[in-house]
Amino acid sequence: MSASAVAVPRDAKRRTLLGFFREPEQLAILRREAARWVMTGVPEVRVWCAAAATGEVPYSVGMVLAEALQHTPVEFRILGTDSSKQALAFARQGRYPVAQFAQLPLGLRVRYCEPASGLNGDERVVASLRLRIAFKKLRLLTPPLALRAGLDLIVCRDQLDELGGFARERVLSEFERLLKPGGLLVLGRSETLGSVAGFESIGCSVYRKAVVA
Repeated sequence: MSASAVAVPRDAKRRTLLGFFREPEQLAILRREAARWVMTGVPEVRVWCAAAATGEVPYSVGMVLAEALQHTPVEFRILGTDSSKQALAFARQGRYPVAQFAQLPLGLRVRYCEPASGLNGDERVVASLRLRIAFKKLRLLTPPLALRAGLDLIVCRDQLDELGGFARERVLSEFERLLKPGGLLVLGRSETLGSVAGFESIGCSVYRKAVVA
């Protein structure tokens, strides 16, 4: 099956239509935090994008990190997870209609996208960035999750509001367990931490896990 033959999953269309770089204020905070990570001398930045759907969020985060960490010794790896196999298959190819890139700054589009094969005008995320992002099937509602703790960043937008109170608290507690002290949690604009403690807001629904003295 060719890349263009993979259909956009029906259950992911709502998120897919929002395209790349849909929360530029949050990504600006990430760019600033990446500079801080470099200053602290970390060898690698580890990121988990939960509910990644068809991949626009992991790739957007990857572009920001690739820019911020270039010319430094700091590497980065991103894991994108979703419960839909079809969404993940689409995401792995990194191939999208050009309309999906409408909000992506031109400089980033030039550096990290290229024309895809075929006649329909799609573009594809460049291989050097795709290789830094792994996609895996994972259900958020099955904690404890089989992920290694010590993450620097978790991005989970527009999922918590769809959960009941108890399930929501369990997922947030799992995020707290997996993040390293000082790590970041990025939520959707309408989402809050509820009764989960141990975080401070740094703006735009971005939270930092407390560092225990």
